[in-house]
Amino acid sequence: MIQPKKTLSLALLLCTQFLCAADFSQLQLHNSGRGGSNTPHGLARFDSEVLAHAPDTVIIFFGMNDSINDKASVPLDKFRANLTEMVRRSKANDIAPFLVTVHPIIAEPLYERHPDKLQSFYLDRGGANAIIDRYNPVIREVAQETNTPLIDFAVAAAEHLKDPQAAPIVVPDGVHLAPAGKKLLGDTIASALASYTPQPKKVVCFGDSITRLGYDTELYLALDPDRFQAYTTSIPSAKAHPDLEPPTKLFDGKYENISLDSIEYRGDVDVLVDLDKTSMIHQIEVVYFSAKNYTLSEINLYAGLQENKMTLIESFPVVPQKEERKARTATFQLNKELRYFKIHCKRAESSARVLISEIMINGKDHNSSEW
Repeated sequence: MIQPKKTLSLALLLCTQFLCAADFSQLQLHNSGRGGSNTPHGLARFDSEVLAHAPDTVIIFFGMNDSINDKASVPLDKFRANLTEMVRRSKANDIAPFLVTVHPIIAEPLYERHPDKLQSFYLDRGGANAIIDRYNPVIREVAQETNTPLIDFAVAAAEHLKDPQAAPIVVPDGVHLAPAGKKLLGDTIASALASYTPQPKKVVCFGDSITRLGYDTELYLALDPDRFQAYTTSIPSAKAHPDLEPPTKLFDGKYENISLDSIEYRGDVDVLVDLDKTSMIHQIEVVYFSAKNYTLSEINLYAGLQENKMTLIESFPVVPQKEERKARTATFQLNKELRYFKIHCKRAESSARVLISEIMINGKDHNSSEW
C-alpha cells in the first residue's frame, strides 16, 4: 500500500526534478469515469469499476454532481459517508486512495441549462461556486481523518486563475475541463503520485464526467513524456478537435470517441513519424473517422530509412460510410526495416475536414491506457 510521506496537500507545484528522477514508463491508467455520477453511483460500481481492475492506486474524484447537479445532489453528511466508505474499501483491498477537490466553475452557462432550479437550488444557496465551497472542505476533512493523500485541485485551479492572462480551465458549458484545465489537473495529480512511495504502477481514475472526459493523457505526459511517439504534421490541428502540446493524441491509445479522441485537420494532412532508430516494422494501422463533411478519399503510406528518401508503400482507398461516428482502420503490411514513415490523409473534394484518431505500430497499440 502507498504510504504518504507528507500529510499536507500536494496540489500547487509539479516537482519536475522529482518526476524526471522517477521511472513511470510502466504506469498503466484505467479510466472509470461516468457522466452524471455522484458518490452513491460510485459506491454502487466500486467493485466492478475499481476492484475488478486490481489496481494499486485509485484517484477518487467526485463532488461536482453531488454538489451542483440538481438531479444528482447529495447532502453533505451522505457525501462525507460515501467518500469515507470508498476510502475504506480501497484500503481494505490494499489499494491506495487519493481524494481530489472540485474546481471552480463559470456559473452562468450552468444556470441557463437549469432555469427552473435557478432560484431554489442555486441562488437561494449562494450560487454554484458557494455550494462547491461547502463540499470541498468535506473532501479535505475526509482526507485528513482517514490519512488519505489529498490532491487539492480546487486550490491549484484558483491559483491558476489569479493570472488574468491564464487560459480558461473550463469549456463554454462552464463545468467540464478545457485543455488548460486537463493539463493542470494532470500535472497536479502527477505531483501527488510522484511524491508517494511505493511508486504507483496500476491506477484507476474513478469519478464522474470530469474523469470520463479525460486527464489521463495529460497525466502520462507529466510523468512519462517519452511514452508518446514524436510526430509532426504538415498543417496544425483545428480548434474543434485539437491535438495536445506537444502533439501526442495520435499515440495516446484512445480512438473510440469521435468527439474526444480524434484530431481535426482543415485539409489534406501529412503525419511524419521518426522512430529514432531503424526498426523492423510489421504493420501500421491508422484509425480514422469518415462520413459527411469529414470524408476521406484515401490514405497513403510512405516509408524509408531516410526522411528525404521515403517511397510509397501502399494506397488505401477509403470507402464512404453511413455510420458517421464509428472509427475505421486502414491497415498497412510492411515487414521491413524503416526509421521514417509518412501518412498522407487526403480529404474528399466535398469534405471540409479530416478526422484522424490513432496510429498503431506493429499492430499493437503499445501506449494503450487500457489494461
